[in-house]
Amino acid sequence: VDPYTGLTYQDTDPGLGDGLLDDCTGLTVFIDSNGDPGGGFAPSATIPVQRPDTIADFYVLDPAWGDIFLVGNSNASVYDGITLEFVRRQYKNWQMEASYTWSKATGDAEDFNLALGDDRSTLEDEKGYLSFDKRQSFKINATALTPWGFRIGGTANWESGLPYSLLYRSSSASQSLPLYDEFKQSFTSVRTRYITRQRNDQRNPSAWLFNVKLVKDFNLPKGMNLQLDVDIFNLLNDDTYSVYNTFLKSGQQINGTNDATRRFGRTYQLGMRLAF
Repeated sequence: VDPYTGLTYQDTDPGLGDGLLDDCTGLTVFIDSNGDPGGGFAPSATIPVQRPDTIADFYVLDPAWGDIFLVGNSNASVYDGITLEFVRRQYKNWQMEASYTWSKATGDAEDFNLALGDDRSTLEDEKGYLSFDKRQSFKINATALTPWGFRIGGTANWESGLPYSLLYRSSSASQSLPLYDEFKQSFTSVRTRYITRQRNDQRNPSAWLFNVKLVKDFNLPKGMNLQLDVDIFNLLNDDTYSVYNTFLKSGQQINGTNDATRRFGRTYQLGMRLAF
């Protein structure tokens, strides 16, 4: 039934369907008896009709029943990785460990409490890079003992960015089948769609991270020993911006707003240990 004219029309392409998801309903607007908008709050605009809302439609198959939520272990993930490691044992007062990792994590299973699969209209969009897919990682850890009794150490880390999704989220009304038109049943729920039709197809920028440490020991009278150390974290004061939520462990841009964090700047730490 055409909501604008009230006339019943026949499907012009009968058969099994075109394989596409419908978007005919979801957004409720009010019109007057002539089918024209009446400003929303005007007395003449009292007839509710459904309009498309860019989200695939849900239909109430039986207005006498609620939802059936199926719980199961149906999601899967695949992780492939290669690590090349170089270790230089301590010799002539210095040592180093370096590694390079290439990895790829795909699927739709990241966490036990995951909402993927709950909306049946987005199943084909959800399989892709996992939120922890860090394609490349390069790490170096090194320490050295200077002739002046100082111990110097440092770490250097370069990692490619994590993926994130572009989402559109809004309240969408479901629709009853024509058989139940007399009931006028509809239920509103919060729905989400992937704007690019693919989950985690965006990528954050890569970033370096440098940390250094300096340690000095002092021998005191009566067998006591004093150790002083200085740590500098994020030596280059890098403030890389990433679309990623550290609590949810995923990256999302929802309705044009990033759920993002910025790397904390350079920090210092002073330590002292006295042994007696």
